Amino acid sequence: MMRTEFIFTLLFIQLAFCSNTFSQGYSIRTNLFNLAAKGPSLTFGKYSKNNSQILFTYSTGHFSPFFREDYYKYSTLHIENRWESGFLLGGETYLGGYIRYINKRIITEGYTAGPYNLFSKESRNFIGNGISLGITNGIEWEINQSLLIDLNILLGAGKYVNQIDYAAHDKISMFLDTRIALQIGYRF
Repeated sequence: MMRTEFIFTLLFIQLAFCSNTFSQGYSIRTNLFNLAAKGPSLTFGKYSKNNSQILFTYSTGHFSPFFREDYYKYSTLHIENRWESGFLLGGETYLGGYIRYINKRIITEGYTAGPYNLFSKESRNFIGNGISLGITNGIEWEINQSLLIDLNILLGAGKYVNQIDYAAHDKISMFLDTRIALQIGYRF
């Protein structure tokens, strides 16, 4: 995981700081929805002269339980590039793309229930590392010259680069990747 974090950091530095098309506008943000996952979320962004921004995000958290899983833990790093696409509800809308590294840990104790085992679930003990690509879309409001609120969604698909399933299930090669965020931040 350390090697992947290093590669993402180098890519972000190259994209955000070595290009002469970027202005001096920066932001730092946190995802309020990540508080439900009992973990931190930190985003560092840089605004450009051509009405776009690049963001570097790290987040981690865990849920116990999470939908049908007894325990779900994750850590992610992603780079997002957004382009302003218009105005809606008093804020700037944007569209862009992202690349994300994710580390997941899922544990579920299985059970059998219902007629024809209709409400059953299998045991699961899984660790996986994956890379995903997708689109980002949302709206950003500037409260004043420094404070901002950002509501966005990431939607994409990913592939596990390595995984261990201690419950001996078939390996999952692809996965759906989503994130809904309500970020508050400071622009400087």
